[in-house]
Amino acid sequence: TCVMEGARPVLAEVQALVVGSAAGNPRRTSNGFDYNRAAMLLAVLEKRGGLKLSTCDAYLNIIGGLQLDEPAADLAAVVALASSYLDKPVPGDLAAVGEVGLTGELRSVSQLSQRVAEVRRLGFKHCVIPARQGLESFPDLQLLPVQNIGEAIRAAMRGESGRRRRLKRARRRRRRCPVCISRQIDRHIRWCMESRRSSVPTMVL
Repeated sequence: TCVMEGARPVLAEVQALVVGSAAGNPRRTSNGFDYNRAAMLLAVLEKRGGLKLSTCDAYLNIIGGLQLDEPAADLAAVVALASSYLDKPVPGDLAAVGEVGLTGELRSVSQLSQRVAEVRRLGFKHCVIPARQGLESFPDLQLLPVQNIGEAIRAAMRGESGRRRRLKRARRRRRRCPVCISRQIDRHIRWCMESRRSSVPTMVL
């Protein structure tokens, strides 16, 4: 995510870990992120996102010792928590900026264009932003406008899962393709003939 330190945008990496709780009272820990806001985001994820986090221990950490005290980091925290719960990685070239409300909707934040420009400058290829905020398009940065946390989670994890689905589809087509099947049969016949030739003993006269 990208936060503002005065008038300067600063990128921060948000990490999350969600594991099943062995005790009756789940443990919630946040380092560099407001504890009350983290608890609110967990409740919103369970109520509006459909993730059963009430029986899980949740840990939220900000890399580098930064202290995030503005709502623009809400969306990044939600995506990180959902990624850990679903055990699906988020692409490394994706950033998320936006405020999350109690109903799961995304709200725009101040100076969003400056934040997105900083995200683009540091080499990110995708950025999830609130849909209500109109921004100019960037040639080498794909903006992913979303309206709620459900759309944000799907957009953030579409990269990895989409690649896997495309690979599986290509493999299925290759198996069904008659040309590929005939090529496989021809290769198998050639292999059998070569193996038979090598196994037949030669007679020396």
